Amino acid sequence: MRKLLPLLDLAAPVQKLMEEKKLSTSAALTLRDLPRDEQTQKAQVYVDSGVTVEEARRQTKLRKNGANGNGKHDDTAV
Repeated sequence: MRKLLPLLDLAAPVQKLMEEKKLSTSAALTLRDLPRDEQTQKAQVYVDSGVTVEEARRQTKLRKNGANGNGKHDDTAV
């Protein structure tokens, strides 16, 4: 239960995507460090492109490191 509490802090549109089963809770949780407007945008990108949980986690790790895997910043990543 404690692991699910951060879901309540996600933007309402992200919560709606989870309720509609369009976005997994695991993928949604990877967005919690983003501002709410970015959460919504990224969640929609995830849904539209069919991003897996593993890819969402990879993107989060890259975002936190500020790199695209090559040591360069990349704002175009999914």
